[in-house]
Amino acid sequence: MKYHYEATEGEFIALMDTIKFVAKIIAKSSIKHAKLRRTSPLESVKAVVKDAIREQVEAIEDEDIGGDADEDLDTESDEPPPATVTPFRVVEPLPAPVAAKVSAAVERAAEEQRVKVLHGKDTWVTLIDVWRQNFAVEGEQPDRVANLHAAASPFVAAYLQSREGLTDATREAVYLLDGGDPEAAMPPRYGLTNRQLREARLIAENIAQVASFHAPWLTELLEYAYEYRTLPTGD
Repeated sequence: MKYHYEATEGEFIALMDTIKFVAKIIAKSSIKHAKLRRTSPLESVKAVVKDAIREQVEAIEDEDIGGDADEDLDTESDEPPPATVTPFRVVEPLPAPVAAKVSAAVERAAEEQRVKVLHGKDTWVTLIDVWRQNFAVEGEQPDRVANLHAAASPFVAAYLQSREGLTDATREAVYLLDGGDPEAAMPPRYGLTNRQLREARLIAENIAQVASFHAPWLTELLEYAYEYRTLPTGD
C-alpha cells in the first residue's frame, strides 16, 4: 500500500532550509573530515551527512522542548487568545484652502440641484394645469402629448425625484393651482379634499399611461402603494 503526503508551505520551506544547511556542512566539512580520518571521499561524505543530520535533529528537539515550552505549558488556559486588533489609518484633515474649495463645490452643487427642482416644479404645475382642462369630460381637449414631450426634461426628473412620484407631485400641483400657499408647511396630503385627491390620482395614472409610449421613464414613477392607488370617496 502506498501513502501520499502533501507538505504544507511551511513544512516545505523548513525542509528546504534543512537541505541547504546540510549541503553547507558537507561542503565545508567533507575535505577536513577526509584529511583527519584519512578515509575515502565517499566515506567522508557519509560521515559528514550523518553528523549534520544529527545536529539538526538535536537543534529541533532543543527548540521544541526547551525552556520556553515549560513556560507555555504553565500559562496554558482554556480562554481563547486575545483578538488581533487591526490598526486603522488616521485620516488627516484637509488643509483649510482645500476644505474651503470642497465646501464651496458642495454648496454650488446643492444650489444647482435646488434650482433644477424649482424649475421642474414650475414645469410640472404648468403641465397639470393643461392636463386638467376638460379632463374626463366632454369638450375640446388640449394637446396633452405635445405638452408631455415639452415637460419631459431633466428638470422635471429632478423635481419628481424630490417627491414620492407622479401622484405626490400632481397633488402638490393641484394644491398650488387651486390657490394653496406655496410657503405653507403642507401635510402629506396637502390638505386636499377627497375630490382633489381623486382628481390628482386619475391625472397621474393618465400621464403614466400616455407616457408609456412617449416618455417611458415617467411611467416608472407612478406610485403603487395603497395610499396612492386607493381613490377616496365623497367630497
